Formats: sequence, C-alpha cells, structure tokens
Amino acid sequence: MELNATSVKEVNRSIQSLGHLVEEAMASTIQALLSYDKILCETVIARDTDIDRVEIAVEEQCVHLLCENQLEPNDIRNVVAILKINNNLERIGDLAVNIAETMIRLIDMEFFRRVRGAQEMSQKAQAMLNGSLRAFTERDTHLARKIIASDDEVDRLQTSIQQRIQDEIDRIPEHVGPLMQLNFVVRQLERVGDMATNISEDVIYMVESKIVRHSSILGKRGTNW
Repeated sequence: MELNATSVKEVNRSIQSLGHLVEEAMASTIQALLSYDKILCETVIARDTDIDRVEIAVEEQCVHLLCENQLEPNDIRNVVAILKINNNLERIGDLAVNIAETMIRLIDMEFFRRVRGAQEMSQKAQAMLNGSLRAFTERDTHLARKIIASDDEVDRLQTSIQQRIQDEIDRIPEHVGPLMQLNFVVRQLERVGDMATNISEDVIYMVESKIVRHSSILGKRGTNW
C-alpha cells in the first residue's frame, strides 16, 4: 500500500511550519544578542510554546503514518528522517531560548562588544540553519553537503572566541561571571550549527538513501538502506 498523498503533504506542511517558527526564533535571538534587546528576548521565550506544540503535532503525524500504513522502504525512510529533523528543530528552539534567557540575566551587555567574533559566529549559525531547511524543502543534497562542511568554520570560531574569553578573564578576573555567560551563549550557537548539520545529513538520507553521519566509522560513502 502506498503512503497516502494527503498525509505526506500534511507532514511536510507541518515540518515546514515548524522550521519557519524556529528560523524566526533564532533570527530574533540573534537580533537581540547583537542589539542587546531584552524585550525581544522575552518574546522569543514566550513563543517557545508554539514551537513545542507544532513539534508534538509532527511527531504524532509521523507515528500515525508508521503505524497505520504498510509503507514502502522509501516512505519509511522519509518519515523517519522527518521525525529526526523534527527533534533537531525543537532542540534549536530550546537553544534560542537558552540564549534569550542568558541575555535577560546579563547585567552588563558591554562584555559582548569586548569579545570579537560573536556576531560572525551567530550569523554563520543562522545561515547554517536557514540553508539546512532550504535543502530539506528543495531536497538539495548538494546544498546539504555545503552546510555540513561549513560546520568546521563555526567550530573554529567557537574555539577562537572562547580563547578570547579566557584571555579577558585572565586579564580582569572580576569579570568572570558575565564572560562565562558569554561563553555559554557561544556554546549554544555552536550547537545550532550541529543541529543544522544533523538536518542536512537527514536530507541526504532521505534523497540518496545514504547514511553520512559517522562517516569515519562507516567509510567515506556511508551506508545505503
């Protein structure tokens, strides 16, 4: 029995709606980070329930499809990939909230100006998220691979920024509190890159039936299913 076309459309519409909500949340969080806007941070936190609600709906739709239909292997693979993308998007929403909550607690925003690189890293993380979702919508594995490769740059920026943070702590130890909050924000941005990489890997899995994560273990070409 083939997968019901209406159900496929519903699941895709739902996951794209979730992606749009998460993109908006992360964009608002980064705008708040760069403009030091605590009111915008509060908006991001308040809207997290919308992300959670859609995430639950997508999971329920996927489980229904898996349980109520005799699916072909390709259909099963697509639903499984959407389930994983759904989870990663919800986690990115949580990361946006983590950053927003940290910004609200931070008393002196000036510390974000002192440590160079946070703006560049946040923009690259946002670009990875946007690109991974576009790769999903367009089923573009070439773009997905570009997103995966760009994660190295985000990791490099994280290492560089964290070294600057440590240098600043060594120079002025009494500033350790706010600087460690900045360090936490940087870690959250790095995780956004990781989640975007996961989504891109799942796009390749959907389109090419190829597992590319852990490629050092499985071999460069991954495995087919």
